[in-house]
Amino acid sequence: MVRYYANLLDCAPREIGNINRTITAWARCRLAEDVDAVSSSEYERRRDAVNERTSSVVQLSQRNNDGNLITQYAKVIHFFVHKFRGSEETLAYIQTYHFTDHSLELGCTQEKQIIRLNREGPKEVVCITALDEGIGIMKRADKEYLILRRRTLSDEE
Repeated sequence: MVRYYANLLDCAPREIGNINRTITAWARCRLAEDVDAVSSSEYERRRDAVNERTSSVVQLSQRNNDGNLITQYAKVIHFFVHKFRGSEETLAYIQTYHFTDHSLELGCTQEKQIIRLNREGPKEVVCITALDEGIGIMKRADKEYLILRRRTLSDEE
């Protein structure tokens, strides 16, 4: 969490000082304009959702170090509310994925339509507003692909 607040406040982690480690965890969250609630992987594990649809995977948008908006994919480990310097933040602890977009090479007219998960990436804390939508995972042979449900604006034209 220290790194999250350091990035948010644009300062070094050592400038954050001691933070309250008490959190209020949530099992599920309904994102703005998303029809289904997103579950945390902790919640899915507790309810033994092995044979059910995975509902803890999300698409998110964040700015990289150059200030460019990038799309990432991740599994939500848990949602939580944290109090820091007098305000409450609703956050998500996520496990990002390294992925390959195969959309254009497989004949799609736009990117982000056929995305293969390669491996898990780093874990991080993000603000809940960075999460765009819940997405699905399809397994084919020994590979996993992301299934996006929303249509993009260019689909509407």
